[in-house]
Amino acid sequence: MKNEAKKSVRLNLIDYFLLLVIAAAIAGMAYIYLNGGGGGTGKVELEYTIEVSMVKNELLPEIGKWKAGDSVTESARVYALGTVVSVELEDAYILSADMDAGIIRKEYYPKEPGFSRVKLTVRVEAERREGIYYVNGNKLAVGLPVHFRTPWLVGSGYYTGVREI
Repeated sequence: MKNEAKKSVRLNLIDYFLLLVIAAAIAGMAYIYLNGGGGGTGKVELEYTIEVSMVKNELLPEIGKWKAGDSVTESARVYALGTVVSVELEDAYILSADMDAGIIRKEYYPKEPGFSRVKLTVRVEAERREGIYYVNGNKLAVGLPVHFRTPWLVGSGYYTGVREI
């Protein structure tokens, strides 16, 4: 039988340094992940637009009651979305694509059916993390749907514009 010597693991200074670097990298990644992306965090003042299409004209008197300073609340989870800055009304339209011509057309509905499009501009203080805006912990980005209520009306639409002020 051969005399087998036990090999012991010995760490030198370079090994300890490498282990320290790896531990620091793991701790840094965990910190970034747990804090929603790390740096770039801060409070910002936003103005954004909610667009509601196909609103029946019989509701326009209620929409006409909206005024600057009215509160806007998310209607499903009931958190503040900000305050009304302005309300714009225009005839309802749809966008249609002409694939043969390669263009997109804006087609207005006839006045008879009585539909309008409402653009509600709202101001709010939001949090920005890694270029994404959050209002009371909820993401705000162009294209996302929103269900809201004001003192005069409950509606749903889409965020169509966001800008820092």
